[in-house]
Amino acid sequence: MYPYLIFSDLDGTLLGHDSYSFAPSKGVLARIAAHKIPLILNSSKTLPEILDIRIALHNKDPFVVENGAAIYIPANLFSEYTAPLTPVRLGPGYDEILAVLQRLKADHHFPFTGFSDLSLEAVSKLTGLALTKATMAKQRTGSEPLLWQGSNAELALFEQALTENGLKLLKGGRFFHAQGQNTDKAKAMHQLIELYHRNYGIDFTSIALGDSQNDRAMLEQADLAAVIRKKSGTSLAINKPDAEVIYTQHQAPEGWREAMEAIFKRIDGGTDHE
Repeated sequence: MYPYLIFSDLDGTLLGHDSYSFAPSKGVLARIAAHKIPLILNSSKTLPEILDIRIALHNKDPFVVENGAAIYIPANLFSEYTAPLTPVRLGPGYDEILAVLQRLKADHHFPFTGFSDLSLEAVSKLTGLALTKATMAKQRTGSEPLLWQGSNAELALFEQALTENGLKLLKGGRFFHAQGQNTDKAKAMHQLIELYHRNYGIDFTSIALGDSQNDRAMLEQADLAAVIRKKSGTSLAINKPDAEVIYTQHQAPEGWREAMEAIFKRIDGGTDHE
């Protein structure tokens, strides 16, 4: 096993923002697999969505759902986890989050619409997902995507109210996400790094790839970060030394391939190790 762990966002990073394709990255994905480097999907997507994508990617590594709400660990990868696909919950459940949101809307009339308020057809239209994929996106366990329909001043008050109720708001590529105050992609990343270290006795170098605000902590806290250019042509600015960051020229999915090719040049000089 190479002493590296790759943590990757999906939409707008590994997957095209609109196409949801990873076709340009098939070659570099094969290279990652040949090197036996874990590719840990760390996304706002739900369990059914990521299970579906893992099949397409031939991925058998742990993964993180809903912006760090839970980690899922395959059987027998770590000594502590022998059951098939063990969930490790890192935040409050979906019903608890919805209860807070419904109370805040009733008490303060905050102008937002959540996934739970939307029909399957509406989710499909907003995301560009087919109805079968939109069904998966609605099967949530630890976060609620929101469409904000108010002013920035109202948004600040809403964020404060969430904080007072043990939740927080994260900005993703398409939506805001209400979730547990102490859950995020970075915390899930650190927990998995510790599990790998404890079970394999190796000091792993963490590599993170992302494009949006909800990736910021993960990118800033990884040893090496790759920021994928957004569809808008802009790039997320992160607080990290230049030597530890790669900013791609291309957007997803080509940007992910560009980033990984640059990363391989750094970690092995562009040549494969046996």
